[in-house]
Amino acid sequence: MSRITYDVPSISAILPDGLLDILKQVAILAGCLYIIARFDAFSIFFVGIFVILIFGLSLLGSKKVERCNLELRKKLSHTMGALLEPLYNMPIVRAYNMQEKISGVLEKTLNATIKTQISMGLWGTGINNLNLIFSLLMTSSLLIRAGYLYFTARNFSIGMMFALLFLSSLINQSISSVMDGIVNLKAAVPSFNRIREILSIETENIHIGKKSSRYDITIESLSFGYSEDKKILKDITLEVAHGEKVGLVGKSGAGKSTLIKILLGFYRNYSGKVYIGDVELRDMQLKNLREVVTYIPQEDFIFPGTIKENLLVVKPDAKDKEIIEALEIAGLYEYITSLPNGINTEITQAKFLLSGGERQRISIARAFLKKGEIFIFDEALGQVDSITEQKIFEAVKDLAKNKTLIVIAHRISTVAKLDRIFVLDDGKIIAEGPHEFLARNCDFYKDLCKLQLIS
Repeated sequence: MSRITYDVPSISAILPDGLLDILKQVAILAGCLYIIARFDAFSIFFVGIFVILIFGLSLLGSKKVERCNLELRKKLSHTMGALLEPLYNMPIVRAYNMQEKISGVLEKTLNATIKTQISMGLWGTGINNLNLIFSLLMTSSLLIRAGYLYFTARNFSIGMMFALLFLSSLINQSISSVMDGIVNLKAAVPSFNRIREILSIETENIHIGKKSSRYDITIESLSFGYSEDKKILKDITLEVAHGEKVGLVGKSGAGKSTLIKILLGFYRNYSGKVYIGDVELRDMQLKNLREVVTYIPQEDFIFPGTIKENLLVVKPDAKDKEIIEALEIAGLYEYITSLPNGINTEITQAKFLLSGGERQRISIARAFLKKGEIFIFDEALGQVDSITEQKIFEAVKDLAKNKTLIVIAHRISTVAKLDRIFVLDDGKIIAEGPHEFLARNCDFYKDLCKLQLIS
């Protein structure tokens, strides 16, 4: 956010007017120096010395300003995060009496930011003051030289003396403008680099690749890690027939969600093979893949706009009847009708009225409206109560009767009635089979059942 709030205005203030002004002032400076040289060759000697001193000092100072500005941008970003996080999580802050602690953190962060800003301002002021001293010395030297020439040179008039002083004034103005422009350019370099980091991120091309007309899933010797020295998934091999209903269970960090993200094409730098039908995932058109897969994530995500618009993002041509049907299956329609404008209620108005479970059910209704070939529930029912969960889950099974259903769950009761369950531990599949088989033959699964008091 700070890159948009601070860095973009910093760059737009320089380009293009700032660069044009620097070029204009350099041209004026060169012209003034040329005219002074025509007046008196000796004058250009010490004027040149002062110009070099002023430029050299300003360039050295601008490097310090650039470093201060980079540090300031980082601290502004940190400050914005420190300010917004407590606002987003205000119920937690109040529930744990964290107001004083949060205020202390904010004060410390703001003080560090202000200190950096003051440091940058002091450097800028110091450079300007030294430049002013050199400019005054240069003007004084020209005045002395002009007076000397007036009294000693027959062809040097008082008009020429005033012309030299006027040129000296123009030189000072030009140097000041050029130096300000250079300092501003140097200050904008960190902003430019931070924006370039975003622009250099490779854009995902969703239109290149093959389309698959079959929807069975085959994974062969899949391994993946966010870094080379730490693998999240290790030699995963499994098959899921089209129309099969399977679950993934395991402790937190076992690799369940990472496996799903690979199936969605979020990560492609894995080793092994992943097939949708007869097309390897890295060769598959991402648009086709994400049309086929309906993903319901663990975190509810609500877009700005109305409840209706939140559902239309997956099917823009859906009729109101289809939207209402999806909301009914998600167990939310009755509540939506109680809102002032029903499905046309603005989320900005309703978000304070919707609980976490109700927001999650909007995501679920969105999935029902899309109706892909492969449904993936990533802990999507974790925020609803057990009775509502069972109702939604039965509706899901009816909707996905001839579709593939993959369910990640911590609650064994959520996956107990599925065709097969894959048990993950430390990135490996250690067992697979129906609930009854695993409850008898897999000690790890037995322990999960005992912890949740499931027979």
